[in-house]
Formats: sequence, structure tokens, C-alpha cells
Amino acid sequence: MTFANPLALLWGLLAVPVALLYWRRVRLRRETVATGMFWERVFVEDRVRQWWQRWRHGVSLAVQTAVLLLLVLALAEPLIPPPGRTVIVLDDSASMSAADVSPSRLARAKEAAVQVVGRLRECDRAAVLAAGDAVGASCGLSADRELLLAAIDQVPATQGASRVEDAVRVARTILAGAPRARIIVLSDAGFDGAETLAEAEDIELVRVGTPADNLAVSRLVARRSLAEPAKCEVLAEVTGFAAGPVGAELEILHDDRPLDRLAIRVPTDGRWQQTFELSTPGGGRLVARVEPRDAYPADNEKAVVLPRGGVRRVVLGGENRFVEAALRANAGVELSVAGDPADRKGESVAVFTGQVPWRSPEGPTIVVGPLGPCDLWRVGEPLSDAVVAGQDWQSPVTADVPLVETALPGARSVELSDGARALARSLAWNAEQAPLVIAIERPGGRVVLIASPLESGILPLSSAFPVLMANAVDWVAGTGDEGPSGSGPLDAAETAALDERPEADLRVPADLGVDVEQFVVPGPGVPPWLVLVLLAAVLFAAEWCFTQRRWLC
Repeated sequence: MTFANPLALLWGLLAVPVALLYWRRVRLRRETVATGMFWERVFVEDRVRQWWQRWRHGVSLAVQTAVLLLLVLALAEPLIPPPGRTVIVLDDSASMSAADVSPSRLARAKEAAVQVVGRLRECDRAAVLAAGDAVGASCGLSADRELLLAAIDQVPATQGASRVEDAVRVARTILAGAPRARIIVLSDAGFDGAETLAEAEDIELVRVGTPADNLAVSRLVARRSLAEPAKCEVLAEVTGFAAGPVGAELEILHDDRPLDRLAIRVPTDGRWQQTFELSTPGGGRLVARVEPRDAYPADNEKAVVLPRGGVRRVVLGGENRFVEAALRANAGVELSVAGDPADRKGESVAVFTGQVPWRSPEGPTIVVGPLGPCDLWRVGEPLSDAVVAGQDWQSPVTADVPLVETALPGARSVELSDGARALARSLAWNAEQAPLVIAIERPGGRVVLIASPLESGILPLSSAFPVLMANAVDWVAGTGDEGPSGSGPLDAAETAALDERPEADLRVPADLGVDVEQFVVPGPGVPPWLVLVLLAAVLFAAEWCFTQRRWLC
């Protein structure tokens, strides 16, 4: 048995003086009286109760000792059952912002988490983990209820995918070896692996949400035409997550001005797509909005900044026929070839191929296949693995250009300087996380670095390469900063994985875990010390009645 205050058991030593006082009690004196006939009558009537008289004092000692021991045990506060350890995993991913459960799934999950904390005993400990964009310990194991409640309240709603499985692994590490450990997962169970977690013995999956239908503006992509820079081609896509076909209206706005309103019908678990051309020399903000709004309004609207039209001056240094051909194919580029692009004038974009000056020039710069170091980086040996394993789909430089599984022969390892590392962002990388395309947003002008000379391989021969170069020119020049927009022909197949919002399917499986409305948190029950005190009071009252008041004697 576990005790909250084990030192209180020392009070049990009081049983020794109680027993000594019993054995040293005052003996009754014998006196001779003249009225013996009357006492003889009393003794005759008392013979029936003589059996109790012989045991009365012994029973009284035993009862008093039991009362003392019960009070001592109450002071020691026995913990029955032993202290428990609980980790509350709160799913705060994108789908938990849905409002099919009032006021939202995340808010309802927080209410259930508060109930769990409210039913903890003082000896129990709990921790709170968030499982949205990243697994975070909002509060470690603690018995402080105010701290736990504050941690639950501060769990934010995110727009990322669920990380519940990762959070469960962290929770199991926290609870390793702890007795009476349990993990309570509060989620809509819309993540891969929910079935496995629901069957685990150490996990209680509490399901939050309903099988709500949802329509999502899953993609909105705009590209400036390379042949006609004043025109943009736009792709709008709506994805349905419903048990049947869903009808709706899609409104297209440009700079808050309605352009078109389309009646659409999205097939069961399918997509609706349409491309259209827009003449906007000055760029602007394009919005696609689906009506009526459903339980998850966050994905009912999507916006993209259209790249501005016009001609940009680009100065090319070095000899690279693929880079030069890609730049000349862009009608929005006025290209000049110079020996040293660092001598550019005005806001021209400098493009270096091969050799780079030690001190990188101010202004927008693109570097392809650097052979030597500069003040921003050092170049190492050629990479043994120059195949793109991953890319940043949200960057305006690479968003519209599928590079994954593309080989970039001749790419070298690049180590950024301390000053540039904090300003840099890797846009494409190999399986070992070595950067192949890097964007550096320095105060003196943006820089895009492509680690491969691009003189061989498939990429320079594909239609994606001119788009990559056009996007890089737009970005370093300060346009096309938001959203996956750029230049070049629009291909829906190319952009299939660009702008999917995670967890747009809100339909909660009805057969996993326990519904939050039926989730019952067992209470701590009557404290054992209170039961012991009440039992001691009953024994004391009985002893007083039967021995002191002599109800049986």
C-alpha cells in the first residue's frame, strides 16, 4: 500500500501507552457490608451477564487500539488505488478547427481535457501534448491543476496535418515504467493509423466530430504567359469530401472585384477543375471562394498574388546555353549577355553561371552551378547523390515546378556562411538533406542558388526549366512573393500536389474509440482517509455505548 504521508504511521506507537494504561488500571476494592442479603439478590440477577463481564475490558482495549490505528492510517493518507500518470494528447491539426461540433472540434476536445484534469486526485500527475503542426509538450507531468488547465487553454489551432502518432510515441516515453499509466487521445480520428491506436490497450481514443461533408478550394494557381506577359492563365480546383455529389457556387474575384460566378457540381469524393485566362498587366490578388460555407470555412477560400507583367532587364554572365535559352524564351525578360553581371545598372537581375565574384554584388542575383566560394557560401566536392528527394512546394520559386526525382548532375555541396544561414531557405534537397536549390533573402537583394551547372540531365530539356528560371527572376526581382504563382504554361497535372490543404476530409469514422459526448471520466471516489475516520467514529461510539454506558452489563 502507498501512503501520501508515511511518517504519520509513527503515531501508531501511541498504542503502547494505551496498553500500559489498561494493565495499570485501578482495581476495585472489596468492602464488607451489613446488607448482604440485598447484594446476594443482585449477584443472582447478574450471573446471566457474567460472561460479558470477563471480556469487557479486553474488548474495550482492542476497540480503542483499533480506533487509534484507524486514525493513524487516516493521517498517513493511504492511496487506493496507487497514484496514476496520465498524458492528454490534444489534436490541434487543421481539421480540428471544423465547427460541426459547437463551438469547434478543438474547443470541445479542450472541454473534455478539462474534465479529465478535474477528476485527478492530488496524488495523480498529468501531462498535456499538442499534436498539430509539430508535437509539443504544453505541460510536463504535473499535479498542479491550474498549470494543466492553462496548458490546455493555450493549445493553438494550427493549419497543419495531424501528428497524433508521433505524440503517442512521446507520451509512451514519458510514461515508461510508470504504474497505472494511461494515454487519452482527443482527436477527430482523421489521421492514418487511427485504427491501430484505437485498439491499443494503453490508449483511450476519444472521438470528436461528426461525419460532416466538406468542399475545399484545393488549388488556385496562376502563371504569367511567357509569350504574352500581359496575360495570366489560372487553374481553380474544388475537391469534395462527401458521401454523394455536392452542388455549390464558385466565385472568382480580382482585387475584390467579382469576375465570375460559376455553378459547380463536385462528384462523390472527386474534383472539379477549370482553367481560364485573365488579362492583368499590373498583377493583383486573385481569390476563389466557394459558397455556401460549410463546417470548415478555412478551406472555402484561397487567394494567390498574380505576378506583375512588364519587361525585366536581366544580365547574364558566363556561358550556359540552357540558361540563356530559358531566359530568351521569356517574353517578359530583356536579356543582355555581359562579361561581368556585377556591372549591371539599375534594378537588373544578375545571373551568374560558373564563376562568382568573392563579394556577391548587391541587388537581385541568380547563381547557377557555382565553381568557387563567395562571402555567402563555400563550395565543396560534387555530391554523390544529386537526385531531388524533396522540395518546398510553397515557395514561389519551386511551387509550380515538380523537381522530385529529378537528377541535377554536377551538383556540389554548399555550406552557407554564418551570416547567410539565418537568411536562407532550402527549396530542394537530396535524400541526405543536402541543399540543391537555395533562396537567400538578404537585405541587399535576394539570391537564388542552384547547385548544379544544369549542362546535362533531363531538367534543362524539359518545359519545367524555363518556368523555374522565370519564377526565380520574378522572386529575386521582388514579384510573385505570395502563393504558388509564376510564369509559363499551366499544366494541371504538374500542379497536382502543390496546394492541397491537409485534412480537408472531415468525415469522422463512427466506429473508432469513444464519442466525446459519451466519454465519462471516472471520479476519484470517496477518499480512503475519510472512510477510515468514519469507521473509527463508529467503533468509538460502539465502544462508548457498550462499555462506558454498560448497555450489555
